[in-house]
Amino acid sequence: MVVNKDNGGRFGNQLFGYAFGWLLARALGYALQSRQFDCFPNTKNTLPGRVVEGPDERVTDTLESFDEIVHRCTGKRAVVRGHFERAEFYLPHQKLLRHLFEFPQKVPAKDRTVFHFRGTDFRGIRKEAPLNFYLEAWNVLGRPEEIVAVTDDPEYPVMKNFCALTGATLQHGHYLEDFGLMMSARKLVVSRSTFAWWAAFLSDATVVFPVMMRGDSNKFRNLNNSAWIQINY
Repeated sequence: MVVNKDNGGRFGNQLFGYAFGWLLARALGYALQSRQFDCFPNTKNTLPGRVVEGPDERVTDTLESFDEIVHRCTGKRAVVRGHFERAEFYLPHQKLLRHLFEFPQKVPAKDRTVFHFRGTDFRGIRKEAPLNFYLEAWNVLGRPEEIVAVTDDPEYPVMKNFCALTGATLQHGHYLEDFGLMMSARKLVVSRSTFAWWAAFLSDATVVFPVMMRGDSNKFRNLNNSAWIQINY
């Protein structure tokens, strides 16, 4: 059995923890004991498999490869707690994870281009993507006219300046409404946010991704996806 402990954090962090535990249980052929997400009905389907009572093998954020973790947990009860924010764990299983996290609340974005701005706890710290990143992304995408700026912080200065320069309209609703809009976008510019990363990963959008070139000690650097357009800053 894989026991997926609540790893705390916000919505994006929780999706990483759940997805990792689900993939580990699937690879081991184990049953999964974990929280479920009401917004993703397929997470309520029981993952069939063996129930191993012990001994316990604890799995936390690690530099090990996925195969090494599977080998270490074979024949043991895997107790998983962490965020596991490494794209290499998830990219080979994108089709499976899109089905697992099928989202009934997707909002048709038509031909609009969606930009995500993470404010709140990102304000004034180095890991936030600057205004120049968003303006360059707008240029790379051909300066689209129908732009939606999605944010958790409607007073976020970077976002307000971007809207003033580009004419973008503001979207600040319930986080699941915002997530559904981002998932359904044709073109999506993401912030350095795990919330935005998952919306991009589960979408069919052309994605623009920020890459911080200096002083990046944040685990977000491990989430680069070579299929996305990357802009350095």
